[in-house]
Amino acid sequence: MEKQNKIILTVAIITIIGMFYFYKKSHKKDVPNSDESKKNDDSIKSILFVGDSNTEAPFSYADKIKQKFPNITTKKLAVKSMKTDWMYNQLLEELSKNHYDAVSILGGSNDIWATGKNDMAKTYLDKMYDLAKSKGAKVIAITPPNKNFYTLKTPEKQAQLFDLNTWIVKNPKKDYLLDFWTITNNPKFFTKADGYLHAQSPAHEILANQFINKVNLK
Repeated sequence: MEKQNKIILTVAIITIIGMFYFYKKSHKKDVPNSDESKKNDDSIKSILFVGDSNTEAPFSYADKIKQKFPNITTKKLAVKSMKTDWMYNQLLEELSKNHYDAVSILGGSNDIWATGKNDMAKTYLDKMYDLAKSKGAKVIAITPPNKNFYTLKTPEKQAQLFDLNTWIVKNPKKDYLLDFWTITNNPKFFTKADGYLHAQSPAHEILANQFINKVNLK
């Protein structure tokens, strides 16, 4: 009888402990645990835009993003006619002084038009991707705009530009890709005034919106 009472008591204790455990679990407050609370907010709060005349323009995608998200810190390193070696040196200097959550890079066309080849553009774009990532920034790679309607285009330079765009698309170092080449494959986005060279504000508006959605700006 005494043995039976001990068994009953043991079962009762186990049952009570089990009920207490499941009660605590079911009533646990919905708050992050200590590990979760240590996680950093990975939302993008600062963006560095690097480029040439396409980014320098006052109606560029960079300016449109700045207008739409005044809470995000932005800066442009962009001058018309500049090649990717200039962009790399500017980026190197800027990232030695300041941190950015993301670096957006749009360039390479001027390398081709200046040298007839895209080798230098690939080299320096790749170095910029590496540099940005080494500083803890997300890399946003943008293909150069279309030159199908440019009055001074040549078959050789078109082939080099198409190859560069393909290289950017396939480069594994980027975190995000935006295909400005495809967006601008329409003469309506250009103006006869500059020989259909520079994509105008409506094209940049599309690029900015795609940027916002893909990068999930808030």
